[in-house]
Amino acid sequence: MALFIVSQDREVVEQVRATLLEIDASTAVNAVGSAEALRLRLQDDSEGHVVLIDLRINDGLGLDLAREVSISWPLVATLLLTTERGNQIYENALEVGARDVLPLPASLETYSTKVPAAVAWTQVVHHRVEGAAIEQQRQIGRVIAVVGAKGGVGTSLLALLLAREFARRKPTCLIDLDLRNGDLAAYCGARPRRSVADLIDVGENIGRRELDEASFPGRNGIMLLAAPKYGEAGETMGEPEVRRVVQATRYQYAAIILDCGSRLDDIQAAALDFADEVLIVTTPDIPSLRAARRLHESMERLDIARSTPLSLVLNRVNRKAEIQPSAAGRLTNLTVEIEVPGTEKLLESSMNTATVLDQPLDPIVGPLSQWIDSSTRQATSLPSQNTMIPDSAPNVDQVPGQFSLTSKHGEQGKRRKRGKRQGVWGRHWERGQILAEAPVAFALITLAILACIQLVFWGASHLVAANAAEDAARYYAVGMTPGEVQRKVASRLPWGWGDGLKVDVPRNNRVDISLSIPSPFDLPSVDESASIQWER
Repeated sequence: MALFIVSQDREVVEQVRATLLEIDASTAVNAVGSAEALRLRLQDDSEGHVVLIDLRINDGLGLDLAREVSISWPLVATLLLTTERGNQIYENALEVGARDVLPLPASLETYSTKVPAAVAWTQVVHHRVEGAAIEQQRQIGRVIAVVGAKGGVGTSLLALLLAREFARRKPTCLIDLDLRNGDLAAYCGARPRRSVADLIDVGENIGRRELDEASFPGRNGIMLLAAPKYGEAGETMGEPEVRRVVQATRYQYAAIILDCGSRLDDIQAAALDFADEVLIVTTPDIPSLRAARRLHESMERLDIARSTPLSLVLNRVNRKAEIQPSAAGRLTNLTVEIEVPGTEKLLESSMNTATVLDQPLDPIVGPLSQWIDSSTRQATSLPSQNTMIPDSAPNVDQVPGQFSLTSKHGEQGKRRKRGKRQGVWGRHWERGQILAEAPVAFALITLAILACIQLVFWGASHLVAANAAEDAARYYAVGMTPGEVQRKVASRLPWGWGDGLKVDVPRNNRVDISLSIPSPFDLPSVDESASIQWER
């Protein structure tokens, strides 16, 4: 961290330097005599600094230099040195992106407040940028939520087999979030002493040790966070607790499979919001497909997992059935990503003996494995086996009183209200976009206004022409010559309509006139006629 004084006035440099050193004698203060020299210094050193720019440098082009620094080196805090006073200088500083304005000659009272504030700002910004870069480089686990369209469609079994196939490739955690009726532990042949509900008391500090104590290690490398043995034990677990548990597992495992059951409540909604992908499990029959469609519509209506990829898993597919996968996709308005064939006989013995994880079950796991390989190639954030996984979710060191960093799926990443959920749709226009589009919008609005005005003039022109024709008929009726009629009618016309007036010589006791429409455009003239009642 260094301070740069950019000025060609040696007296100003020495005075400002002395003031800065009086504030903090350990501060590195550098004098720069030109804009080019400042550019070279900032290009060589990417750290955040504070630059004090004399507005008189380069023949009064200090504002241009300040704007360049703000754009090219946004982590640098820019302060303007000036002898000017008034609001205009502050408006100029705001426009070019400067942090503040410092008076000349240097004032210890003012400098001792504003310069440390600028230093603190650039330190915080630099720190946050570094933390964000580290966080971005940190690979986190992939969360897949499996939810059933209705009970009995095989949601838990498919979640278990999906976790089994992921575990062959990456460290995997399976979380049973069907807190009332979850039975994944029985499918695994496990009798865990603890469950996911035991993590409630841990609070915010859920690390690897806490997860290991609450989970059950499966035979296939799956770490199981089971549902409570008694359903009422999970009633104390709410939306914030679910988010904390899933957030913690993201930093410990490469893949996290959530068994969300078939109920759409606050727990399931939080899990679906937090997932990177959502799989809706259904079977090829009308009641199940109707339930899948209702679930999808409910998620859209309540703004759940709005931006999350959503796919359909069609279980117990039979090529002889009336409803085939293509029809199922049309009925639910969802893409059928996985087709699992119906193999009840193959599963019956393994389900009864709790040996699902031990059986090959190739007809079932084959489509799951293919989908994992295909989706993994598209998921760039999935960590590898050799990834160093931290012991706990990362916390970026914060400067007191400043903003904290949160990950994409942090506690505040997708905050939603219970019941009627509020959407997050909205356009966020950048300042540059607005500036670019404003002239176009102004031009269109101007053209629309001119068109409306022109329509008004067009209608008024017909009324003026009709009155002028009546006047001409009266003048001819009393014996005026064509020249007199022309002049008389022209004198009675409102402004703008007299140019181009033409009064014809009467024919068949009628007089015809034409007059132009006031307009910047070349529009056709307006023609009207009137009958002459000759006076004898």
